[in-house]
Amino acid sequence: MFAAVSRAQAGELLTFFQRHEAALLRYAIRLTRSRDLAEDLVQETFAKLLKHGLTGLHSPKGFLFATAHNLAMDYHRHRAALAIENLADLETLQLCDARANPQAQAIAREGLRSLCKVLEELPTQQRRVFTLRKVYNLSHAEIADELGITISTAQKHLTKALAHVSAQMRDIED
Repeated sequence: MFAAVSRAQAGELLTFFQRHEAALLRYAIRLTRSRDLAEDLVQETFAKLLKHGLTGLHSPKGFLFATAHNLAMDYHRHRAALAIENLADLETLQLCDARANPQAQAIAREGLRSLCKVLEELPTQQRRVFTLRKVYNLSHAEIADELGITISTAQKHLTKALAHVSAQMRDIED
């Protein structure tokens, strides 16, 4: 798994990593907004550096930061995918007062089922943007970071998703 490295190479890797660790951690915190997650990401970045070694790297520092960036983007993509998968779990939430009469509860559950069906009709990216904005209350900038798209693209996806959801829900109500 790890490249065979001599003591001298291991010492060189450790020195190199220690020299850039603080800056890499700050960068990872900006990418993840979580110190704990950033520390894990930095550790995984170092493991990848150990596996690859410094030999043959055109820009070892660039390798570190690119690896950290890629790991953070993988994390965000995975998180966004989970958010979409968990959208169906909204049906199990109690969206009206438990003291409401059974008829009101049934109407609320039916409305939620309808919304979930409408959301399933959306293209994947629009559904992700909609979920991140409306369920997780992320800003357009946070959504763009999370999905690796521009803020403008996130706004356009949200606009299209809202138009579709509004039209479909209006049709269901009529």
